[in-house]
Amino acid sequence: MLLLVITPAAFGHTVSIVSENQAGVCLDFRPEIVKSLRLEPQVEEFIAYICEMTGVRLPARSDEGDATGLVPVRLEYLGPVEPHQRMNTQLIQGYQINVGTDAITITAHSRLGFQNALYALLDRWGCRWVMIGKIGEVIPRHDTLTLPVGVIQSAPSYNSSMQSVANGSGPVADWWRRNRGGAEYRLSGQHYWFYAMPPDKHFKEHPEWYSLIGGKRVPRQLCTTNPEVISKMVEVAKQYFQKMPTALAFPIDPWDNLDYCQCERCRALDPKGVDERGLPYVTDRVVHFANAVATGIAKEWPDKYVAFYAYNNHTEPPVNVMPDKRVCVGITRSRFCLLHLTPNDGCQASKDYYELVAKWEKLCPGRVWTYEYEPISWTGGLPCPIYLERGASIAKLFNKCGIVGGWTDCVPAYNKPLAATYINTYMERRMKSDPSQDPREVLADMCGGFFGPAAESMEKYYLELSKVIEHKHPDRYAVGFGADKYHEMFNKEMIANARVCMDNAISAASGKEPYAERVRLVDLSQQYLEAYLGGVWFAQAGDYQKSVDAFERVGKLIDELEKADAIDAKDARRRIYNTARLKIMAEHFPDKLGFVRKWKILGPFDNSRRDASWRDDPFEPVASIDKPVRLRNGNTMRWVNFESTQGHLEMDVFVQRKKAPWNISYAYAGLKLESQQPRKVQFLMDSFFPFKVFVNGRQVFARLYENADCPDSRVVTVDLPQGESHVVFKLCQTVAGSCPWGVYFRMKDANGKVITE
Repeated sequence: MLLLVITPAAFGHTVSIVSENQAGVCLDFRPEIVKSLRLEPQVEEFIAYICEMTGVRLPARSDEGDATGLVPVRLEYLGPVEPHQRMNTQLIQGYQINVGTDAITITAHSRLGFQNALYALLDRWGCRWVMIGKIGEVIPRHDTLTLPVGVIQSAPSYNSSMQSVANGSGPVADWWRRNRGGAEYRLSGQHYWFYAMPPDKHFKEHPEWYSLIGGKRVPRQLCTTNPEVISKMVEVAKQYFQKMPTALAFPIDPWDNLDYCQCERCRALDPKGVDERGLPYVTDRVVHFANAVATGIAKEWPDKYVAFYAYNNHTEPPVNVMPDKRVCVGITRSRFCLLHLTPNDGCQASKDYYELVAKWEKLCPGRVWTYEYEPISWTGGLPCPIYLERGASIAKLFNKCGIVGGWTDCVPAYNKPLAATYINTYMERRMKSDPSQDPREVLADMCGGFFGPAAESMEKYYLELSKVIEHKHPDRYAVGFGADKYHEMFNKEMIANARVCMDNAISAASGKEPYAERVRLVDLSQQYLEAYLGGVWFAQAGDYQKSVDAFERVGKLIDELEKADAIDAKDARRRIYNTARLKIMAEHFPDKLGFVRKWKILGPFDNSRRDASWRDDPFEPVASIDKPVRLRNGNTMRWVNFESTQGHLEMDVFVQRKKAPWNISYAYAGLKLESQQPRKVQFLMDSFFPFKVFVNGRQVFARLYENADCPDSRVVTVDLPQGESHVVFKLCQTVAGSCPWGVYFRMKDANGKVITE
């Protein structure tokens, strides 16, 4: 929060807080205000940090009156805001500090306002909380602390009620509070349908409450045009507000999948056509449902809202229905670029995002917030140098687009200093507290205090990495989630230059704590990035052994970062050492790793209704890939040979060659296995999309929904008879153009050895 200082005619006059080891003020905080607003920890921390800076502990004014001659510092509580004002950021989070030579008075409407005022004063005197924990604290030494005579007014800032991590206790909550990210109330639009109406509780008795897919009721989403579902959700919303009095809104976003109800009533609400991925536009039905629930709670809870995300195939604004005035919307970037966060001529997705924001703001003025992904999700704790771009985006969205607040996925939810990505969260929080700042100046300020003698080199390091913004991803609309193609943002020159800066920083900070330890942690994260990129670049060059060695180095660096408590090691191993490593190796060295590339394919077939995994074709289960199959229309279709160039079966390539007239397909992929005698084998496999596996006509595996794919993550032990066996995969694409469609498949023998022949 920017401190706006309005000075009187006596320009240049100041009030001494501490000078020459003596306090110039005393704290005249009325105990009833401090206790009723639960400000004891904040007040004590305010006193403690001033003492740490100056060696002086500010005294409290005695009950008998001020006999010390010190200027009293007082809290003046303006009373709570009215219920209808709880979305007013300035009233809830703001404060005013009247600095006079006879008294300093802090006024606010809330606990949060007073809290922000105390930490803003510490911030003014140079205190910073960069990383979580003690290592992240920057508490400078001062002989003198002063305040200018006049009025210090908090400036407009992002509404922090959307970031619920700010609530609670512990190191994470402490970090948010000190960086003025606390919350008085909570506004969430989370995926909530199944929390509200859990299938485990209701599906058996009320299958009609849930989605109709492939002619059968399945618990994947709700049937939101069912009057009973609407009534039940209204009931749950009322209970939610009774249990959570600080909630501003009832979250009413669909469950996080694409399996929406296909009954006639639900589909009748959808506008005609499909999006570029072949998905129906379901925003109208989501808004229709939200409006119904908002109306249902209005009488009992007139000052409450309902909230959902503009997400996936309910991203675009509705066509035939207007959101109720009690509907709030959180706009996600899930379908837009996660690298280019401000309008960029080289990235159409970045421009499209801001057009979307304008459309929603027009429909829901003052009730739109953002849902961001920073660092980029599913990248395993690798450095993600979008901090300057994110800062510029925060400023634009708040100052130019009418955004009132925002939630960020991948916030620091761990009680540890994340070596690679602490800077993303810190820069974002600083910018949200004052969106008028220049992100470059925020970076310089952080490096100056946090890295001390290594500040110049570390600032150059971060500026060098931030050149990732120059990457234009020419072969795709946007940079999305995950480590797939993450390496493309970086180049060898950038990494070499960053290494020079880092080595200079290590030299400058050597023997000077805590700066040396801070640089060491960031250096570990940079080595982690270098090893990962090395594994990719060696694989691209065809050097198998060097790629293997580089990825082994990745694993060791994750271990080292874990020992330093500076990474989410479980996530890093899953996303990078397991998934990204195996995908890269399967792409470039499939035969060495035993991935199957030679297949027979049956199809493709139209899956525009996205229900192929939930229904059977007349010829299922498939027991043989030698015989043609008879289709529903009476025609027959033969299996055709297809060889993938990599360890992932490239079904997108196969469909492009077939020139299917629809967007979304399903198909069958098969192969033959020869066994000299009966044997047990392990199938190691995975696909992003739903798939089933049959061996000689017997189903041995099924996953009916999407899930992030990781080679080898689905393991099934299969008994193969002597002689020939036919293995058939039913592969069901559900979205076009987002993730590669296909399957990773290889096998291990009874001894756990990969079968490569």
